[in-house]
Amino acid sequence: MTSQTCPECGVLVQIKEGGFTRYRYHTGHAYSGDTLLVSVTEAIEDKLWISMRALEEASMLLEHTAEELAANGQTELAGEYLRKAKTMEDRTTLIFQTIIDNQPLSDEHLRHQSESSERL
Repeated sequence: MTSQTCPECGVLVQIKEGGFTRYRYHTGHAYSGDTLLVSVTEAIEDKLWISMRALEEASMLLEHTAEELAANGQTELAGEYLRKAKTMEDRTTLIFQTIIDNQPLSDEHLRHQSESSERL
């Protein structure tokens, strides 16, 4: 077993063959180190998008509830809901920036980065 997990389903087994390491899930998914790296970074980005959407939905719900509370004269509680909505919006902005700043991780990309930094 390895500490790596399959981006699709679970724990991977690490197999060393001829100086290379492969990763395999018991149902048949198999990865080289590079393809696992690409798959993991894609899974991270997918999860960040899901998190961002959930935060946006929570923010909209908080804002809607605040409007209802304010309309019913509960302005102090409405203000608290709006503060929580703002917190959600701030978190959404951070996650969005993380997604935008994310760089794909692959053997090719990392080699290119290494070569570029060596030239400087």
